[in-house]
Amino acid sequence: MKAKKLQKSTKVAPLPWTQAWIDSIILSVLCLIAYQPIFSNQLIDWDDLKYITESPITREFSLTKAFTTPVMGNYHPLTMISLAINYKLSGESAFAYHFTNLLFHILNSILVMNIALQLGLIKTGARVAALVFALHPLHVESVAWAAERKDVLYTCFALFSWLFYIRFRQSNSSNKSYLAVSLFLFLGACLSKGMAVTLPVLLMASDLLMRGWKDWKKIVLWLSPYIILSIVFGSIAIWAQDLQGGMTVKHNIDFLSRIIVALRGYWFYLQQTLLPLGLSAIYPYPASLPELPTIWIAQAGIALLFISVNLVLGKKNPKILFVVLGYSGVIFPVLQLLPVGDAVAADRYFYLASVPVFLGLGMLYEHLEKRWGKQIQLPSMILIPVLLGLTWYQSSLWKDEVTLFSHTIKHYPESAVAWNNIGAMLQRKQQFAEAIPYYEKAIEIRTDYTIALCNLGISYGRGGQLDKAILLLQRSIESDSSHAESYGNLGNAYIMTGKREEALQLFLKAVSLNPQYVEAWYNLGIYYRENKDPLQAVKYFKKSVEIRNKFPEGWWSLSAALFETGDQQGAIEAARTSAKQGNAAATQWLQANKLQ
Repeated sequence: MKAKKLQKSTKVAPLPWTQAWIDSIILSVLCLIAYQPIFSNQLIDWDDLKYITESPITREFSLTKAFTTPVMGNYHPLTMISLAINYKLSGESAFAYHFTNLLFHILNSILVMNIALQLGLIKTGARVAALVFALHPLHVESVAWAAERKDVLYTCFALFSWLFYIRFRQSNSSNKSYLAVSLFLFLGACLSKGMAVTLPVLLMASDLLMRGWKDWKKIVLWLSPYIILSIVFGSIAIWAQDLQGGMTVKHNIDFLSRIIVALRGYWFYLQQTLLPLGLSAIYPYPASLPELPTIWIAQAGIALLFISVNLVLGKKNPKILFVVLGYSGVIFPVLQLLPVGDAVAADRYFYLASVPVFLGLGMLYEHLEKRWGKQIQLPSMILIPVLLGLTWYQSSLWKDEVTLFSHTIKHYPESAVAWNNIGAMLQRKQQFAEAIPYYEKAIEIRTDYTIALCNLGISYGRGGQLDKAILLLQRSIESDSSHAESYGNLGNAYIMTGKREEALQLFLKAVSLNPQYVEAWYNLGIYYRENKDPLQAVKYFKKSVEIRNKFPEGWWSLSAALFETGDQQGAIEAARTSAKQGNAAATQWLQANKLQ
């Protein structure tokens, strides 16, 4: 038999690694285009400053503090270390933090594609899953908000851990090194954000997808170390939230209503996935509480029907079970059954939870492609520029506080937090009179809004209306007796009205409630220096600069107090530190005395 003559091919099929690089480059370019606005966005005075410019962990690169000090109700030392590296390399440049977040998001999109391939999707389905993950506007909050480094970082660790776990299971559980690497990466995820404790649900869902229920005993065996870590870090996360007051029930609704809120939240993210319109930085509870809106009750019913139907279908179709189990397990902790934060939902909560949803979308695409062939390609191609445009627009809203929260107020005028945050931005610019109407609107919506009452008191105080300021700060303390800043600012108001002894007690109360409250420690130093007690003043000034090393006024006041105690060398060193940090008075004093 004659051998057939080989025909010369006009195309050279790319090698697998070549195609992987091409896919990765395409994802990267599309993400860079979609998120281009974030490169000119500012840091937002909504956690960004507390995480970056005001945090001693980032400013001092303190590993000890990173691992021992919760920040903003979260225990996430690796997140703080990554921000500290950013700060060390680029200071307060907003571009650097946003660009780093985007790099992590691009890497996460590539990991989604690799997980899709490992789970059995063909290239087209894997690309669809990765593209939608990369470009969906629901992810903008996690990328464009510098303080949400924890989201993109923990997800990166979690996806790598998931990938190695799949490879471990594909080796028939024989290659234990894959399991060890996966567990180590899971630990990294838990040290980046508490939400990482949901990863075992995704691992179980992928096991059931690949092997079914027949292997359930081995699934439990191999997942047991992950579950133990989840229990440990879940407990730490609850402790950190409670320490910050994040576990406090802020909305008076009964347990049945909270179940309805949770079910409505479950459907809300899926609805926003399909129709991502009206996205907002804040989704407040309705003003009608404790009565829930009819539409919320209807959405809760839809969610219950969705879960029930898909659990039934999932018995015969493991792909459906994978999607429903994976999404449900990851989103469950943030559905407000346990009260975390002040909002009913947040786009950032969907970041990891979206992965099984978008993998399911890739599976659906493959199914439709098999039935309809190339006819499905054109509609899916149209989806890319639509998502890209929506993400570009959503990214632009994170330009600054006014742009972001004005957009929130447009969609949710009942958001007291948005009104307060615009006021806070104006207050930071010393525009106290302009800030007052925003605080008053926030308090009109929520009469017991502690932070807005405190801020309004500060604005009136800085405007010279001390009587109003004192009344508002007293109301702020009545609404929340653990709010340290209210005590500290009431102390300032008392100092200005001559009530020095009352002010002293308020400053001491403030630092007892918040030992990291720099301004209160500093004010104690000022109090004792004015009382001609420089030794006590030195003690408190030292505490303030110990917490916030980059504090030129603190170092300069410490220098003056040390000089008064007779410690001239200490005073000179403190003055030099202050001068290095930009204090003009310290620089002039050193020059005048030829001490530089």
